[in-house]
Amino acid sequence: MFVIEEVKDENQKKAVVAEVLKDLPEWFGIPESTQAYIEGTTTLQVWTAYQESDLTGFVSLSYSSEDCAEIDCLGVKKLIKVEKLGANCLLL
Repeated sequence: MFVIEEVKDENQKKAVVAEVLKDLPEWFGIPESTQAYIEGTTTLQVWTAYQESDLTGFVSLSYSSEDCAEIDCLGVKKLIKVEKLGANCLLL
């Protein structure tokens, strides 16, 4: 079972995004771009997914209005992808 939580603390946002993106070098292999995603999360809404106490993924959202959000970045650790967590996050 997955637990979804919103992250409010800027340092925690950066830490969880960094942990997930470092597990995905095939998609986030350019260090400068990866760092830009990590630093950019401080101004975005970030939701994390945990399985038991293990971080499994995140989604960061930017808002263009009160009623409209866009996915800035979504990452799911490799070993979790088989459980379709990324697809399920989009259903929130």
